[in-house]
Amino acid sequence: MTGIDQTPVGATSDSPNPTGSGRVRTPRAEFGVHILNTEGISKARNMATQFSDLLDWLEQPGMCVMSPELTIAKRKLEEACFYAKKAMATNLVNQQH
Repeated sequence: MTGIDQTPVGATSDSPNPTGSGRVRTPRAEFGVHILNTEGISKARNMATQFSDLLDWLEQPGMCVMSPELTIAKRKLEEACFYAKKAMATNLVNQQH
């Protein structure tokens, strides 16, 4: 795997460090940037829509009362959507090449 500048992740490049402290180190894979292709963008939007639909369903009249528990559920859905999109984005078939 390579970093943004095509240097292997974790390796150093000969690019000057903007802080002036020597060579630039590329980020570890856990912190990499994933540029999505058209299919990946469509999948990310679809995921967001599915999570949004679930939250709309939970908030409909007669389903859940506004409560601290519902607030936590909202935050957990937001977190789950984030990680689902990140998992999808790490799949090479969803990235620009």
